[in-house]
Amino acid sequence: MDWIVFNGSTNTDDTGPSSDHTFGNSTGRYIYLESSAPSKECDKAWYQSGIIQPGFKAPVCVQFWYHMYGADIGSLNIYMATGSELPGKLLWTIIAEATVWNGYHGDIGLDDLLFTQSTCSLYPSMPNTQSAATCPTTTTSPGHWSSWFNGQCSVTCGNGTFTRMRHCSSGHTEDCAGTSSEVIGCQKLPCGDWSPWFNGKCSVTCGNGTEIRVRNCSTGHKDDCAGNSSEVVGCQMAPCEVNGSWSSWSTWSQCDVTCEDGHIQRTRTCTNPAPAFGGLNCSGESLETSACKLAKCPSWSEWFLGDCSVTCGDGTLSRMRMCSSGHDEDCPGSAFDTVSCSQAQC
Repeated sequence: MDWIVFNGSTNTDDTGPSSDHTFGNSTGRYIYLESSAPSKECDKAWYQSGIIQPGFKAPVCVQFWYHMYGADIGSLNIYMATGSELPGKLLWTIIAEATVWNGYHGDIGLDDLLFTQSTCSLYPSMPNTQSAATCPTTTTSPGHWSSWFNGQCSVTCGNGTFTRMRHCSSGHTEDCAGTSSEVIGCQKLPCGDWSPWFNGKCSVTCGNGTEIRVRNCSTGHKDDCAGNSSEVVGCQMAPCEVNGSWSSWSTWSQCDVTCEDGHIQRTRTCTNPAPAFGGLNCSGESLETSACKLAKCPSWSEWFLGDCSVTCGDGTLSRMRMCSSGHDEDCPGSAFDTVSCSQAQC
């Protein structure tokens, strides 16, 4: 038997829904299982969704609204079946199975069946529970396959494959002869060809930057060509001007004298960075000087004269002096000297 697509209240009072769940009025549609004749006890109705292919390892949530009210209510089971035979492909269908019990007050309604790639955040309100009807176990004849449900083609153009699935009416694949899924070929319109790249504007006016370039598919639809219709690539403009900047000052030099007043100096270079590609040179001086003052320089005392070498006429005499530092080497010149001397004429 089949589910019935319906709107408004079901034909039997005190059992089925009075409206759909989506809109809550007589215009919205839902599906329901009719428990009145010619339905009989333990008849089953199956609803199977199309093939669903969730993202890899993504959480999924199945949500639905159901209406089960009446003295002779049967049972409702929701299954998620997979029949994929492709590695890396997880293909699902959602199956709703409703079972008729032993009276006409047992209509079952189903609406808003959703399969989403997310964790479930909503929880149903607490139902009025009652024992589920159980059909006796009987030896069943072999089941029969449902119609095929086709998946999406693996390509958007050219030749590809798709997986199609079917479900055994008994609920057990082994009760039907053959396989529950198969991979067959599919053919789309011929794939297009890309035009040459059209380059956009570089993101900089000098130096290295990026630009977006685009191309068009010959069919007018970018999905008909393999690859991307746009990409970001590098671009190189003329080198940017580099203005020079000073390095740090060097340490001060030693004083250029060893005593009293002198000078010290320090330098810097226009290398941080050096000017390049027409950039400006550094402004200011590369050399800076400053005064330095050391201790007073050592000096000689007056000469101390010795005796003349003769008592009359011309001769020589020795003389000496002392450096004020106490060390003769600290004063320029010699501490000793010989000069001529004259005495009375002999």
